[in-house]
Amino acid sequence: GDGNTSTEQNPTHTYAGAGEYTIVFTVTNPGGCGDTLTRQNFITVRPTPTVDASVNNALSCDINEAFAFTVQPIAGATYSWDFGDSTLSTAQNPTHVYGQAGSFQPCLTLTNLQGCPATVCLDSIRIRPPEAAFSAETTDGCVPLEVNIVNESTSEVEPIVSWEWTFENGDPATGTFSDSSVVT
Repeated sequence: GDGNTSTEQNPTHTYAGAGEYTIVFTVTNPGGCGDTLTRQNFITVRPTPTVDASVNNALSCDINEAFAFTVQPIAGATYSWDFGDSTLSTAQNPTHVYGQAGSFQPCLTLTNLQGCPATVCLDSIRIRPPEAAFSAETTDGCVPLEVNIVNESTSEVEPIVSWEWTFENGDPATGTFSDSSVVT
């Protein structure tokens, strides 16, 4: 039906396109006698849907951000979302809160009216809150001890724009501060 042939006794054939296909089968014995059987539209290959899905944002610093997923609708289709954190949804256009930092791979399996599934995975969603970190050149010494504190905080999503230091257990501290935390 698609122009390909085989001389195998029990062939396997892959149809690359949707449609109905006719099979013509001819057998011949060593004496030269044979027979042909034609089955019109014997094979039906249903179309696989094309999935067009997206998410409103793929990078956030907020573990409570609601991510909005959308898909171009296909009449009568069913939707099965796997958000990559063991959470599932059958909504066409769901929203999802991950509630924790990390990288997550959301995937959608769309099944059309003909029962044919297609799966698409979106770019990984990364949730990265800023991380506070610092070091000190000196952490031990005699009074008066001047300590140079180095801010080593990082942020993948947005630059850090404010810093607050609290020096406890003693008199107010004085010192110099080096800022290496602004990441764009």
